Amino acid sequence: MTKYIPTSLLHCDRYKDAKEIYKSPKYNMTYSDRDGIVTLTIKDVAQRDSGRYRLEINNRYGHDDTECRLQVIGKFTMLAIVSKI
Repeated sequence: MTKYIPTSLLHCDRYKDAKEIYKSPKYNMTYSDRDGIVTLTIKDVAQRDSGRYRLEINNRYGHDDTECRLQVIGKFTMLAIVSKI
């Protein structure tokens, strides 16, 4: 049996190098109820965006997290970090 959990019941925190990041012109964050996919999109990606990115998800059923290391070589217009929860 699959249980549907509305987005409003999820609490997502996102971090870069242990510093919390928020939705802004630089960072766009989305969550798909249908697929259970969380996406962090970084605009105007440059070497300074290299680092450790971590996502923490909490709801009344528990806690989970995932992380990745990003190394930027060169300059890009946009990059998306995608994680299925």
